[in-house]
Amino acid sequence: MIGTQNRAWTRSLRTIQLFFSSGLRWSAIAWFASLLTLLLSLSLLNVVNSYVGRDFMTSISDRKWKGFIFYAAVYIGVFALSTIMAAFYRFSEERLRLLWRGWLTRLLIDLYMSRDRFYRLKARDEVDNPDERITEDVKSYTQTTLSFFLMTLNAGITSLAFLGVLWSITPLLVLVALLYAAVGSAMTILLGRPLVLLANLQLQKEADLRYHLIQTRETAEAIATTGASKTVRECLRARLADVIANNKRIIEVTRNLGFFTNGYNYLTQIIPLVIVAPLYIQGRVEFGVVTQSAMAFSAFLSGFSLIVTQFETLSSFAAVTNRLDTIAEALEQSRAPTSGPIEIVTDESRVAFEGLTLRSRHEQRPLLDGLSLELTHGGSLLIAGPDSAAESALFLATAGFWEEGQGRIVRPGPEGMAFVPNRPLTIRCSLRSQLVGTSIRHPSDDEIHRILERLGVAAAVLRAGGIDAEIHGPSVLSPSDLRLLDLARVLLAVPRFAFIDRMGSELNAEQVENVYRLFREAAISVISIGDRHRLEGYHDRVLLILGEGRWQVVRPSEPNAGAASSASGESFVTDSDRGHA
Repeated sequence: MIGTQNRAWTRSLRTIQLFFSSGLRWSAIAWFASLLTLLLSLSLLNVVNSYVGRDFMTSISDRKWKGFIFYAAVYIGVFALSTIMAAFYRFSEERLRLLWRGWLTRLLIDLYMSRDRFYRLKARDEVDNPDERITEDVKSYTQTTLSFFLMTLNAGITSLAFLGVLWSITPLLVLVALLYAAVGSAMTILLGRPLVLLANLQLQKEADLRYHLIQTRETAEAIATTGASKTVRECLRARLADVIANNKRIIEVTRNLGFFTNGYNYLTQIIPLVIVAPLYIQGRVEFGVVTQSAMAFSAFLSGFSLIVTQFETLSSFAAVTNRLDTIAEALEQSRAPTSGPIEIVTDESRVAFEGLTLRSRHEQRPLLDGLSLELTHGGSLLIAGPDSAAESALFLATAGFWEEGQGRIVRPGPEGMAFVPNRPLTIRCSLRSQLVGTSIRHPSDDEIHRILERLGVAAAVLRAGGIDAEIHGPSVLSPSDLRLLDLARVLLAVPRFAFIDRMGSELNAEQVENVYRLFREAAISVISIGDRHRLEGYHDRVLLILGEGRWQVVRPSEPNAGAASSASGESFVTDSDRGHA
């Protein structure tokens, strides 16, 4: 428990240091200075209140009417001032927490989206529910960390403030408070140790349940049409059962811990009275000192009993901090490798695969073995065959997202080559940003509308609200419209090469023919993955992926007779078969 808390505080201190050295440091420093000033003022008012309360109770016991009226008025004044300062303190705390949360969330989003880490993190399956960690966990982390930090600071200041009060009554109160807090902290750690692990598991299981509910919403059509609702319901119930079972364990540990902490808190009210009451009976102190000792003892003890009184908060704090630290480390490790077994070289004039071997991620089975071919600008290539996993791996390897294998890939840079994945780009933003957001070109509205008209998707875009409408594509556009919008993005960027995964799967024959005609007019060389019989007529050569690493290159009209080599000077060049057929 102690080791986990120490690591959590170390990570938090590092995060706080980064925050206070960021571009928001002056705002952060101003809000923190305001909090510190208000905290000191409230502690001072609490000390004053203890003396006012002492004299107020003494006036009552001595039946002094004037003293009672005077100290009652002072009592009300101190309470009123404390109320105002407490309200401003809460306001300042929330503003600082919001500032910190915004900064930390932006930092994680930038890290998540930079260098395609979001994809590499998903492909490596290292961290569960990164979206949950970046949103809810950051919110919980900043709230818990700041609250506990301020609580600790307040406890320290309050303990120092009331140390003199207790010592002036009797030094025995100070010694008893320190011993009582030490014993209480040790017992709390012993009884509540399992809470840290259980709190971490609870966050994970809650996130899993939410993730599966989101997936159910996103795949509602498939679930309904396939009659899989019963299976999905059972899956959701199983996730819910995990949440409830872990929560039951947390409740059991909390119950056992509660037996001790409740007794601990009740005894704090009687201990100072047991020590000071005999002094009052002996006439050595006034009656007000008895009530003052109870208040001062409780305030002083709170600074040394945070582990006892806030153990559940500490457990959640450690769990959330661990989840954020895990995703931060995973994002850092998910950077694109500077070098690897698959070398990618930039050449704006061609796409080539030189001795490229690809293997599956988990089983490490061969997908492609020693692929060597070249496509120069002006040519076209169709990739087809029964092994869809190998086709997808070749697409991802060319884009730089497949690390299992070796060999060399030559291709243009980002502006010279566009990639169109199988699933359309359907982010919640304007259609304009989806069409031109990643391009260095800035096409005019007329050019955008002209491309949309030629692709036959302009009417659908207009019905959806136009190119500046912020919509979620799948909710208002058909699969074929979404596919045509992805292709419009390529035609607006005008790269030298385009690599299209599953070309034609959502389009009819007329739309496919129109798309390839537009690509030829734009002088964009196309590499397509798709059905051979539908698409081979639009390409110069066909790469057949046959399974178990085997491949062939044939002309569109040739049967699967072996790999063919183009004559020197043609747009497509391949090595001889070398036994791959």
